[in-house]
Amino acid sequence: MIRNYILVAVRNLTRNKFFSAINVFGLAVSMSIGMAIIMLVADQMMYDRFNTKRDRIFRVISKAVSSAGVEHGGVGNSTSPMPLREELLENYTGVEKVVRLKRGFGNNWMELEGQNVNIPLTGFFADPEVLEMFEYELQYGDSKTALVHPYSVVLTKKAAGKLFKEENPVGLTLKVGDLGVFSVTGVLKETDRKSHIVFEAL
Repeated sequence: MIRNYILVAVRNLTRNKFFSAINVFGLAVSMSIGMAIIMLVADQMMYDRFNTKRDRIFRVISKAVSSAGVEHGGVGNSTSPMPLREELLENYTGVEKVVRLKRGFGNNWMELEGQNVNIPLTGFFADPEVLEMFEYELQYGDSKTALVHPYSVVLTKKAAGKLFKEENPVGLTLKVGDLGVFSVTGVLKETDRKSHIVFEAL
């Protein structure tokens, strides 16, 4: 029975070669597009999945409100006033930790050991709890104290290799433009984890 179905299918394909080619080509293209979409969606779903506390981490979204109480700005944005951290910790129950990430670190001239080098470096100013909340593991340094003191910086493994010749640059310093001299207190382990928070330094 199946053999007859196959024979009929082959005969129809050979009898109408042009239309068969169009149909087969269309099927192949549509299946390729479908597979590409599935792979793209699967890749997007892998972002920030490594964090074991991901179901308890929330991003604060702010909306502009006029004096009349009218909201502006549509869905809002992820920027919030800096004092919001203390407000949430002190006056809201159920909030264990609050971490602020502020743009503005890097993208300046880096001065290493008295030499000016034009090496781009992008990162965030962050609270010390950022390493624990987002489960960033350090290859060098102590995650509990790495960002406790002012002018401390934690680099990614790639950024450390870009800036220093030493395998372990903890204790070395770098001058970031007019921001000041920062001491390297940690180097993150190299990983293939996907995250929407992209940086080279904290």
